[in-house]
Amino acid sequence: MTGKVGANSILADLVTQLAVPELAAAAPKMGLKQSVWKPLCDLSEELDSRPSNALKQITDAKAAIQKQTIAAKQAEIYAAPRDGTTLAAAAAAVAAAHYNTKVNQGLTRLKTATAKEATQNAGSTAYLKVLIDEWLNIMVQNKQAGNHGCLLNANGDDTAPGSTGQIDGQRCKLKLSLVQEHNDTTAELTQLGFPKLLTKLGSADADQDDNYQCALTSGHSTSGMGTAAALSGAVKFIDGYIVAPVSASPLTITDLSIIDSSKATDHPAWHAAWAAAKDKKGANDAAYQNSTGDITNKDGVSELVKLVYLQKADAEATEVQNELAKYFGKHTEDKWKELNKKIHDFEIPEKVAGLRAQTKVGEITDTPKLLAILAYYQLQGTNKLLKLKEDLEAEKAKHASSAKIEPENVCNEIGDKNETVCAKTPGCHFVSTNSEGKNSTLTKETEKKQENKQGISKTRMKR
Repeated sequence: MTGKVGANSILADLVTQLAVPELAAAAPKMGLKQSVWKPLCDLSEELDSRPSNALKQITDAKAAIQKQTIAAKQAEIYAAPRDGTTLAAAAAAVAAAHYNTKVNQGLTRLKTATAKEATQNAGSTAYLKVLIDEWLNIMVQNKQAGNHGCLLNANGDDTAPGSTGQIDGQRCKLKLSLVQEHNDTTAELTQLGFPKLLTKLGSADADQDDNYQCALTSGHSTSGMGTAAALSGAVKFIDGYIVAPVSASPLTITDLSIIDSSKATDHPAWHAAWAAAKDKKGANDAAYQNSTGDITNKDGVSELVKLVYLQKADAEATEVQNELAKYFGKHTEDKWKELNKKIHDFEIPEKVAGLRAQTKVGEITDTPKLLAILAYYQLQGTNKLLKLKEDLEAEKAKHASSAKIEPENVCNEIGDKNETVCAKTPGCHFVSTNSEGKNSTLTKETEKKQENKQGISKTRMKR
């Protein structure tokens, strides 16, 4: 019994082995199924959007800077008619300083980083797309009647037809689009690498077909790119993603699902595109964003308070906070918002800078218009100062002129009949019997002082 059972077991094993054949290796020199080329088409389409997004990042950064510029001018307009003499004007000056600081930060960031990042992103992704597109374009054209074709359909039972903007019905336009501002997608190229690309050929005919030959997948002399002999070295396509060997072995595919610095040497185009995308901040950079929180911590505020209001560069944080509280009531975010609401609601009269109706300054976002309004208020302030200066000069001249009137003229101007005023004027007295009829005249003491002062003989007062 034991021997019979053992024999039956061996027979069962043999039947199982015959029924389930060993999986074969991938086929050499054969066409590639959709599982190989479609992810490349999808990546090509995504890369096509990157230059347009690079332009959008620059445009968005400029728009953020412009928004800060507008906010600064609005705050300056709010402060201008208050002549810097009120707490509200001082608070508005703080706000304007913050927004002007953000403008400077944004311009600096745009010049030193954002524009460079966008250019690198656009250039590296466009270059990688060109490498992919050229390979796909060559492969899709490499076919002939019968069993020759390099790109196959999903089942591998026919060549993949190329048409305008498509390969076998899959979107794959194989050209760069015109650069226009729009967002990009990040499904094919991520912070980690290129996760949707095939990482290696599957076994047997999983990704190739054994009926359709493709000489471009091998450097061998038989049915490959070699003629009398194999090529001198393996042929690398798409910056080394696909490698056609010189032997009769299947081609190899590089795993690019995760990119790091180790890929920079052998796959520089892939590494450059990944690095540029990974490092991209664009308009999301903090330099372009509004800061929130305590007023003390807003860019440019503490520096202004220390250097201008306190005139103490090494002032402590508490000193700055106390100073800000004088102007804002408190140094908290809610007070900052309150001020910005007041600035927004400040009414600009009709006809100022060509306005057709009274308008809230917060509703005016045209920079030239805001500059004209600011100039109007600055001119009003200048004219006011000039008028004050003129009035002061006139008052000084008046006092200077009064100081030069001789005592005798003072008495003379009182007249011959106003005895009451004469009696109240120092140095004068009223003599109704004066032979010359000049009743208001100098007292004897004043006459003596005048003689001593002028060094001349006594004279009579004249009208």
